Amino acid sequence: MADKENLRAASLYINNQLLSRGLLRDGDSIDFAGTRRSDEEDAVVSGRIIAILNDLILRRDRDAEQRESLSMSMRSLGAENRKLTADLARLHDKKAEAERKADLATAAESALRTQLKSADAHARALRDDVARMKSLVAQSRSSCATEIRRRDRQIDTLKKQLGEAGRSRGTRGNPAITTVTVTGDVGDAATSAASSPGHDGGSVEWEDTLRRETNATLARTAQLLTEENDAMLAVLQRTMAQLRDMSGWVSETREDEQVRRRPACEDVAAELDSVMDHMRVILTNPSFVPIEEVLAREEEIGRLKRGWLKMEDRWKEAVHLMDGWRTRMAVSGRPVCDEDLQMGMRLSPVRVRGLDDGDVPDGVPDDGLSVVKEESGEEEEYAHQDSDGGLRPDHPAAGEASAS
Repeated sequence: MADKENLRAASLYINNQLLSRGLLRDGDSIDFAGTRRSDEEDAVVSGRIIAILNDLILRRDRDAEQRESLSMSMRSLGAENRKLTADLARLHDKKAEAERKADLATAAESALRTQLKSADAHARALRDDVARMKSLVAQSRSSCATEIRRRDRQIDTLKKQLGEAGRSRGTRGNPAITTVTVTGDVGDAATSAASSPGHDGGSVEWEDTLRRETNATLARTAQLLTEENDAMLAVLQRTMAQLRDMSGWVSETREDEQVRRRPACEDVAAELDSVMDHMRVILTNPSFVPIEEVLAREEEIGRLKRGWLKMEDRWKEAVHLMDGWRTRMAVSGRPVCDEDLQMGMRLSPVRVRGLDDGDVPDGVPDDGLSVVKEESGEEEEYAHQDSDGGLRPDHPAAGEASAS
């Protein structure tokens, strides 16, 4: 009886499960328990069970196909996702590379802009230089043309003077030529009247020769004076340049160095007066010190510095010696003896025997400084020493030795 009830309960549960999953229609249940059924009903129930099992198998196949298709879809989506991720990473790399290239392009652009600005400035400077050079060339050309015209005029004048000098006596004289005429009493009037025509021709030739020699001498003298004038002018300009360099004087009116012009006498005199006034102001300045005094002061400073260095070395040696004495007294308890004092007066840590007071040992260099004299109070301290080399307790130096 209990088994039948369990079968009915199990059949009801199975029917409800099939109904909930849509395998049965509402109100159409299957009696799986098999109670009160005939053969026809068993056949119907078996057919329905077979149908349900067939539906279950078909549904399972569909579910399997769906799962398979779903898994394929997921695999394809995963592959596509990985592909997209790789593409995204590649795009990120490309983006970073593009940003880097953009930064490099920006830096190159800024550098090129800077170079362009510097090139523009250099081009402007070159244009200014070209304009200045053009002006200098124009000035040089004008000065050269003026000089050539002046030389041409001088050459023409010299040619005219040479032509006038080569003419005969009866021609018209040139006022630009200074002629020297030699006159004198050659003889009396009778002798002059009795002279032959050949003698007159010889005197004319002699006068022409004398005139030519005189003109040549005057030309050489003028040339020598011109060269001497140029040399004196060069010496004067060089001296003025040295004075300007030594005194630091700067001219207010500076001429272009590339266009050299011969200065006039008034300009040279004015510039020389300015330089000499500047030198006079410097030399009469109360703060001016002669070079000899400066050298003497430097020599004295060097000597004092060397002396101070020597004194410093001597002081260091003295301090080192006193430290050694204090350390030795603290370790051995033996006081400082006369020999140590003699060595200390020479400021030498080397024991030297057989020397009088004031002598310098062979190994100790003489620096030219006086020997350090000990005070008389230190000598009196050793007068109170006991026979065993110690100090009396009532002596002030005993307390210092014990404290050290």
